[in-house]
Amino acid sequence: MLSEAAAILSTSERFPRRLIDERRIRFARVGRHVRIPEPALAEFIAAGMVEPVTSSKRRAALWATVKAVVGASVLSENLSPASGRRDIAARMV
Repeated sequence: MLSEAAAILSTSERFPRRLIDERRIRFARVGRHVRIPEPALAEFIAAGMVEPVTSSKRRAALWATVKAVVGASVLSENLSPASGRRDIAARMV
C-alpha cells in the first residue's frame, strides 16, 4: 500500500504517488490498487544514497580545486605580455 511505502520513506503519501506518476519507481497494478514491492523501495533508497566524504578525500578535492584555480591564474599571468615575468610558474611549485 502507498501508506506503508510512505512510512518506509518517511514522507507523505503524495511522494510515492508522484514517484509512480513519474515512473521513477517500479510498481504493480492490482485492479484499481497500486503496489510497490519492497525490493523496489530498497533499490530507490540505494540509488539515492550518498556516501560521506572522509577528511582525506575532502582535503584532496579541496587541494585539487585550489591548484586548478591558482594554476589557471598563474598560467594567464605567465602568458600575459603585460606581466613581463616568466618566473611566476616557478615560484608556484
